[in-house]
Amino acid sequence: MGSPGGQGAPGSRRGGPGHGNRRMVDLEEELLSTHAPSVPSGCDTLLRHRRGERPPLRGVDPDPPGCAEGRAEAPEGPTIPAVPNGGQGARGTDGRRRGAPSRAASTLPVPRTVYDRRMPTPLGITVPLEGFPLSAHREVFQALERAGYSELWSAEAGGTDGFTPLALGAAWSDHLRLGTAILPVFTRGPGLLAMSIASLAESAPGRLAIGLGSSSDVIVSRWNGIPFDRPYQRVRDTLRFLRAALSGARVDQEFETFSVSGFRLGRVPEVPPPLLLAALRPGMLRLAGREADGVILNWLAAADVPRVLAEVAQGRAAAEHPESGGAAAPPAGLGGGGWTGAAGRTVAGGDAGGAGAVGAGAEGAPGTPPLGSEVVARIFVCVSEDAEAVRRLARFQIAAYLNVPVYAEFHRWLGRGAALQGMWAAWAAGDRRGALDAIPDAVVDELVVHGSPDQCREGIRAYVEAGVTTPVVALLSLGDDQLESASALGAAG
Repeated sequence: MGSPGGQGAPGSRRGGPGHGNRRMVDLEEELLSTHAPSVPSGCDTLLRHRRGERPPLRGVDPDPPGCAEGRAEAPEGPTIPAVPNGGQGARGTDGRRRGAPSRAASTLPVPRTVYDRRMPTPLGITVPLEGFPLSAHREVFQALERAGYSELWSAEAGGTDGFTPLALGAAWSDHLRLGTAILPVFTRGPGLLAMSIASLAESAPGRLAIGLGSSSDVIVSRWNGIPFDRPYQRVRDTLRFLRAALSGARVDQEFETFSVSGFRLGRVPEVPPPLLLAALRPGMLRLAGREADGVILNWLAAADVPRVLAEVAQGRAAAEHPESGGAAAPPAGLGGGGWTGAAGRTVAGGDAGGAGAVGAGAEGAPGTPPLGSEVVARIFVCVSEDAEAVRRLARFQIAAYLNVPVYAEFHRWLGRGAALQGMWAAWAAGDRRGALDAIPDAVVDELVVHGSPDQCREGIRAYVEAGVTTPVVALLSLGDDQLESASALGAAG
């Protein structure tokens, strides 16, 4: 996504969600050059597609008749306070209210940060789409919105940075919600990170969510020359700093992994964005439940979601019942039926529910809002009924990611150790072809949604029923046009 819970680019010792396409091409080219006869022709098409032989932008009217009118006439959602304290915001040391919506902001359509979804089930998509330059994404965003997508989520690994595609989304769409999944906490200083987030939040008032994570040693150390030390602590400290900074408070504090002296934002966002944490295993999952506004998940099956959310619930319980060390019963709603999320939004839930009921802020950090509730999952999807071709392609992705130690441990914890042991052994021995061949079809089918558009929508729905509140599609393509695939898959399709 960057990446949930310490994951960055594929091929690193720690990986990231579906991005770092250059590194995927490197892996595919290595496999092609070594085992060309056994590689599917669709992968060769994919490589040509990624090297720059891009399809033209097809089927998109840059100014479709009635598009603006259709947006203006879209039914408004309920009016819900956009920030804590009844919309008053936190009071800064100068006596000004921070975070209170201005009159201009209040005239905008009800924004997504207050969890007004214009569709019965939200559907996000990873941007930018492959095959289209950023300069063409105004039309891409319009087409995605018409197809039924309500959210755009960026990543930060070896492709675009996490902010630029969303800045374009802020300028080119009035309704799409924007999210980062994820921004690495190491590669920007705390003050610069706060300024960048505040600027994007000001560009899209009430429509931004920020996903943070540790990224990887490759991205942090090898690409940026920054020590990849104590990632859990750095994520925690960055979250706490941003809580204070985005509220408009002056920050003078020695954190465990960095210190900040005399920082205060010069432009405080009217609606501070929710802060989500990317997480895979219990430590970071519990931190997300304890201190963040939600969690970002990656590379897991729908059936894995309840186990993962149980760890988030433990973190939530620890924050709400510190005297018992989290031993109290999970918050209402984590057993099923539904739960009350941030800003009072009630969300229907499956047996796993969501991330729990609103609680008190963690450790009294300045600007801490009620504990969060959103569960974002990046879901890998290939819209194709050629199951064998999809599985051959998906094995490239699975081998690239699940051989990264953090992902390997994640899937051992989830119970796939025996199923993936053959892949891990072949990879460790340098046998890349053998590693691909050792991945069982059943594992591919669990981790990658594929089939007809209707079958793919059913696969995505399974994640929602398991407790995911924000499914985010990451398209895998057999050399086809990603906009056509996304349009076929979209909720309006």
